[in-house]
Amino acid sequence: MLRLKTYFSILVLVLTIGFGSLTALVLTSPLQLYAKIWIMLVISALILTLALIVGHFMVAPFKQLHQLALYAQKTNEPVVFSPENTLFEAHALAEDLEFFKNLAYTNSANLHIQQQRDTSFINDVAHELRTPLAAIQGSAEALLDEEMPYEMRQNFCNTIIRESKRLTRLTNDLITLQHIEGSTDLLHLKPVNVRNIANEVAQALQSLAAKRNGKIEVSGEALDVLGNPDRLNQALTNLVSNSLRFIPENGLVNIQIEGTPEVTTIIVSDNGSGFGNINPSMLFTRFFRGDNSRARNFEGAGLGLSIVKSIVENMDGNIIARNGKNGGAEFIIELPAIS
Repeated sequence: MLRLKTYFSILVLVLTIGFGSLTALVLTSPLQLYAKIWIMLVISALILTLALIVGHFMVAPFKQLHQLALYAQKTNEPVVFSPENTLFEAHALAEDLEFFKNLAYTNSANLHIQQQRDTSFINDVAHELRTPLAAIQGSAEALLDEEMPYEMRQNFCNTIIRESKRLTRLTNDLITLQHIEGSTDLLHLKPVNVRNIANEVAQALQSLAAKRNGKIEVSGEALDVLGNPDRLNQALTNLVSNSLRFIPENGLVNIQIEGTPEVTTIIVSDNGSGFGNINPSMLFTRFFRGDNSRARNFEGAGLGLSIVKSIVENMDGNIIARNGKNGGAEFIIELPAIS
């Protein structure tokens, strides 16, 4: 595969040698002056023709790439930038165009997916807001009845307070998701001792476990991870508090820590009812609330586990949920370990 400068060098060499040799031959010949001039003109025309032919050969692949680029602008059909000529520079340019074409397709696809997610998210938020707002509006309108009995008035007031708190929780969760997914926590990453975080969460939620005469146990050790300690605390708090809602009387929630030199694993398990027939991966979908015993009568907005997933992924980790082998539910977090 020759380079463009190689063709130019050959062309210049041919022109120099050819024109110089023929000029010297003509000038030293015994012909008349006008004959010499005509011969020089013919020689110049031949050399110019040769130059045009070589120039056309050099320009052809670039013109072909230009035509392909114009065609790509006017059609949605796949276009492969691959000139037939083997000119090195044209081949290199074709590879660059192919790279940027693929990059543009990828960005366009990602943008389309993001737009679909945003639209779905807005629809979900609107759906979640509609119910509490309707309850608040209906209760407030009912309170306008001056002859309403005191007990009914109290019930409507309690409804307004309850739904207002629900809206507050939803708003706070949405703000949290925005901060996490907006990567505003990246400046606060530092080594985090997972066992310390687990102990803090267990101590903070022990009073919630005591309401069911349950307990929270922490076991195991592992290497530190690089992350935001406050966010990791929030993720574990969401998981443990979620499990505490579904454990039986005298139930147990266990935070088990284990790992390898590469990965630190946190397993939050309980001896509750498990997930039933629900696909556990759906639990991390925003606003998802299934119909099994773990989801009924749950006051949350369905964002708690989505927040956990966003926190873990923001720390380059992964989280899965599954039914435990001996019953109950398990949430498994894997984070890159640091030595």
